Amino acid sequence: MWDLIAMYGEGLWETTVFVSILLNSSSSSHIVIAVAVSEVASQTAEADVLKALSQIIDPDFGTDIVSCGFVEDLNVSKTSGEVSFRLELTTPACPVKDMFEQEAHEMVTPLPWVEKVKVTMSAQPARPIFPEQFPAGLQTI
Repeated sequence: MWDLIAMYGEGLWETTVFVSILLNSSSSSHIVIAVAVSEVASQTAEADVLKALSQIIDPDFGTDIVSCGFVEDLNVSKTSGEVSFRLELTTPACPVKDMFEQEAHEMVTPLPWVEKVKVTMSAQPARPIFPEQFPAGLQTI
């Protein structure tokens, strides 16, 4: 009879290696099984992209574009090396639109697994807020 006496898994980038050690209780022999499993770590890949994009600072808000909520529709495929996302700005006439698009390419392309970056630019102007829409404590300010 074989008993599992140890199992260990560790991953780097896209590959996880699992090692199992089986012990035969009747003959005291053992078997070591190592299996490499290639898997797309999309959460890690998305985090890498967002970290890269967080280096782009909006000059008006003084904060990065990720924290501003400008990054939308992020799609990442580590297996194909493709990254796509939309930068949703606050105005169609944003004076730094072209700069944001260029910087987004410059920040994401150097990631070691990235082969292709597609950035789509869009704008959704803020809707006007009327005093009756404010919370009660702010309606008179």
